[in-house]
Amino acid sequence: MGGCLRVEELEAKEGGKEVLSDLSFSLPPSSVTVLLGKNGSGKTTLLKVLCGEKEKSAGRVIFPSPSFSMAFVPQNPASSMLGGCLREEMEIWGAEDLQVFDVLAFLGISHLLDRPFSSLSRGQVEICALASALCQSPDLVLLDEPLSPLDAISKRHLSSLISSLNSELGISFFIAEHDL
Repeated sequence: MGGCLRVEELEAKEGGKEVLSDLSFSLPPSSVTVLLGKNGSGKTTLLKVLCGEKEKSAGRVIFPSPSFSMAFVPQNPASSMLGGCLREEMEIWGAEDLQVFDVLAFLGISHLLDRPFSSLSRGQVEICALASALCQSPDLVLLDEPLSPLDAISKRHLSSLISSLNSELGISFFIAEHDL
């Protein structure tokens, strides 16, 4: 990411209720930023506004360049995956085979390529969703409570993968969580 993603005086509503008010911040390039907040505090709304899934009522989101791209991994990512397995999901996104295999090898999940999502653990589904996001070649990955449903071992594994992706590939992450 060549510069910072900046948010200025952002406001957004959820169900007619204002959940984001006068919010301003910037995300440094090649960073991992964690937003902690209680349930219902507007974390998901913020991520959806940033990725364009939800309209803001006021304010600005300023991208560092016209080619800046983001990928969003929602809570319960299995519900948003369109394919029945990771291979189908990657085909839907139009990822090239070499790119897919590079991502899967980096994440250590090549063996999950053809396994149905319904047969995977929550941790495996989270990592598959991350793989799908990475095949979009984003500058910034938005993760909505990726650690919440996981056991302690899976939390450490996913946290380690995010750290490695950031340090080795320079991918930025903005992670919303209610607990660490």
